[in-house]
Amino acid sequence: MRTLLLLLFINSFMAMPAVATNNELIQNTSKQILKLNQNKEKIIGVEFILVNPFDQQIESNWGHSLLRFVDDDNSWTNDIVISFSALTNSDDSSTEQKIKGLIGGYEIIPHTDSLGGFWREYTRKNGRSLKRYPLLLNRESLDQIIEILHKWIQDPTYFGKYFYTSRNCTTLLGALLNKAGVITISDIPAKPTEFPRWLKFNLIAPYHGIEMLNGKSILKKLYDLLNITPKDFSLGRWPKNALEILNASFSTQEKRIIRNEHQFIPRDIKKVLDTQLLGIHKTPLFNAKSLKPEQYRFSFSNKYPKELREQYTKISKTIYSVLVLD
Repeated sequence: MRTLLLLLFINSFMAMPAVATNNELIQNTSKQILKLNQNKEKIIGVEFILVNPFDQQIESNWGHSLLRFVDDDNSWTNDIVISFSALTNSDDSSTEQKIKGLIGGYEIIPHTDSLGGFWREYTRKNGRSLKRYPLLLNRESLDQIIEILHKWIQDPTYFGKYFYTSRNCTTLLGALLNKAGVITISDIPAKPTEFPRWLKFNLIAPYHGIEMLNGKSILKKLYDLLNITPKDFSLGRWPKNALEILNASFSTQEKRIIRNEHQFIPRDIKKVLDTQLLGIHKTPLFNAKSLKPEQYRFSFSNKYPKELREQYTKISKTIYSVLVLD
């Protein structure tokens, strides 16, 4: 039983199939991180993003870890996000992948994409939601994270082998924050779902998680209530009472997502929705909009006195398991 749980655990972090060579992925990521480093003055904040566990697949019960760099253009879709994954071999069987994950049989591959890209991958394709945890950093610490990440990318051998229980998507993000000097606890959890708690205890993530809405689940709700299939939906075969059901069973935010994300809406219903939603289309739609710059700008070093920081450094390891700052 213990072996089975371990195999399920390691499979939860396998997020990067070998669709491109190691060198191609490294080169693409290097370009993105170089651009990030050259324009770091435009970055207003950093967020840890937890790809929520997926109950329909037990091997995904522990989620996945991402790091978002929030820029100042007020457009969430193009914010750079980095992920550390195993470069798996598509020819390997599921069992072979799990075993290689245990013994370091795969290289670590850093992978960058826009937040919009990751959002589409996880929410639209997999039906999984993303939960954001803004980090409290001063300007110096934020720049340090970017500069260290840039140095890491320049030396691909730094990442080495991927071990699912000790060197994975979560522990590498923790190591990055540790290297930048923004945390006090070096015992980094391996499970993505435990990382927000660890961040809170390090006093750099006091906000509750902000869940980005999942358009796929809203679409499924629409199918069920209208009693139609995805094919019916794509062909515009909606029942005559569709508008009545929309108004009775869907919130304004849900109707906005249906209107903005799904183009197969009958013309008459689309016209009514446009009228209903007039004047609120500019408000945040998916809970992905960044915070105000000043909300990212408090840090452990300037929010808490030196004496308290020193005290936490001494006792944090012994109270980590019992003290959580909710």
